[in-house]
Amino acid sequence: MEALKKHKITHISASNINTFITNPAEWVIHYIYKLSFPSSAAAERGKYIEKALFHILGNGESVDKVIEEQSYFFAETCKEMKVPEEEYLKEKEFVQRAIKVLPEHLSKFGKIVGYQKKIGYNYKGIDIIGYTDFDFELPDGSPLILDLKTQKKLNVSVGHKIAQHIYKTATNKPNKLFYVQVLKKDEKVMEYELTDEDNVKIPLLIHQAIENMNYLCSLANTKEDFKRLITPNPDDWKWNNESKLKARKDIWGF
Repeated sequence: MEALKKHKITHISASNINTFITNPAEWVIHYIYKLSFPSSAAAERGKYIEKALFHILGNGESVDKVIEEQSYFFAETCKEMKVPEEEYLKEKEFVQRAIKVLPEHLSKFGKIVGYQKKIGYNYKGIDIIGYTDFDFELPDGSPLILDLKTQKKLNVSVGHKIAQHIYKTATNKPNKLFYVQVLKKDEKVMEYELTDEDNVKIPLLIHQAIENMNYLCSLANTKEDFKRLITPNPDDWKWNNESKLKARKDIWGF
């Protein structure tokens, strides 16, 4: 994997792999040109919901107290990011309702004993890393890694499966995806565990993507070379982000 290191890619993450698969041009922007972009209210809401659950199920704090604290901190973060008020108030409601409903569903998994732990393993000389959302100790004393997703639609994506397989390989512990969806009238939750089919296909996908990243990097000597090897798809929804669209235009001209 020396070609990756030649372009200063020192480790791989689930996000890195998923971006390479779904939008190679965005991958070039992030990992070759090293450009970063402001977060969004939707991205931030998950962080504050996770923090809240850690305080409730890990530290035994009251739900009402944590809702008040974390929704306040969420709103303040959005203000600092200059997120429009109408946008962050909608997401604030999502945060509050998710924090209220999730402890009842997650309490069956026991107590949170770990939060945002760095994990990883090595593949052919390159480190694949990640950070777990929650480490639970089940009522019978056995471990469980749980990854929480806060979404407007309940959808198990390949990217989520990639992250789950990385957690499983790195820790050799059972894991589960847990989704919360906040609608106008109610909240829905859904659980997902990797299937036998996933456990065959997902590692093949992960390792093939890494091999292809390395091969792409072996063909390119400069950033300019990546412009010639990858062509952006203008119809991809990710270009709705103005910062990413500007970066694409600055690099490729359109």
